[in-house]
Amino acid sequence: MVELKTMEEFKSMGENDMDDMLRFYQEIGQILYFSDEGLRESIILDVQWFVDAFKNIITDPTHARPFCKKVKDWEIFMKTGRISDSTLHKVWKKNNSESYIFQRDKIMPYMEKLGILAKIRTQLVRKKEHEKVPSEHQTESVYYIPSINKTDITEMCKEVISKGNKTPILVFSFKTYLPHFFFYRLVVTCFSMWESLSDDLFCKNLAFYKEKGGDRNIAIGVNKTSIQLQVFTPGDNIELTADKTREIRKHVETMIQQLATTFHQKALYEVGYVCKDLEITEEDEDCFLSEEVVKELETNERLCPRYYEIYHGEHNIVRDNLLHYWYQDSDDIDELP
Repeated sequence: MVELKTMEEFKSMGENDMDDMLRFYQEIGQILYFSDEGLRESIILDVQWFVDAFKNIITDPTHARPFCKKVKDWEIFMKTGRISDSTLHKVWKKNNSESYIFQRDKIMPYMEKLGILAKIRTQLVRKKEHEKVPSEHQTESVYYIPSINKTDITEMCKEVISKGNKTPILVFSFKTYLPHFFFYRLVVTCFSMWESLSDDLFCKNLAFYKEKGGDRNIAIGVNKTSIQLQVFTPGDNIELTADKTREIRKHVETMIQQLATTFHQKALYEVGYVCKDLEITEEDEDCFLSEEVVKELETNERLCPRYYEIYHGEHNIVRDNLLHYWYQDSDDIDELP
């Protein structure tokens, strides 16, 4: 961007005019440009070059089968979606694409902005197989690419939620269909607000985060028709507070609104709840209660729509409990109809 401003052709342009021009070319697909802090100083002029940086890894991993035998971390990447700088460099070098290595610091922030990957941590680089810690104490970044993850939900994932107090599940139920990449982009964006709870707790349909410096954990799951949100504590001795859960809802809902409204067909969804005892990522169509229906309930308790399947008997869900944790428009639930 700085170099662009010094070119003779653009010296007469103000900063706002130049920004408008670059956004226009971004919108028609001629360049990649974002005005965000940390991105605005770099402009990607060759979009195809940028796409090729990850095309083979993300869309066609079968090309690397002979290669994977030589790279220790390749199998881990193909199962979990976690990949280190050193493994990326080996892939690019194998494909005679060293230019990506030199431009890595400019490429990776664009990949994060586009919801393709997230930087999740740094780790020590091992210079030799026999060295536990390199003498130089060099580090490298580790990235997470959700679309690669093939790990099914484990018992550990289920147990970590059941250890503490948990909210009812907030559900964003999509009316026509749910593009699965919405979930991938949501997972990546959440890293900008929260920390990973544990690498082992990221599955193909579920992601776990924790507040930075807080004691609230966040689970975000997806099934065929819904994106689901649940907040839980590390132990049952920690109280869940409505101000925290509503704040978390606001962050997630804002991201989903942006995804749905900028999608070329404007995906439609409805917000509602399911019982907290339903396991997150389970199909929820037959136990979904829309927020509008819950607000209009005349009685405070009603039968859980799936009580006969889950409990083999009667089980009530409490209207005030659902609204207490998630409803955004009122701090006084008693004022609702």
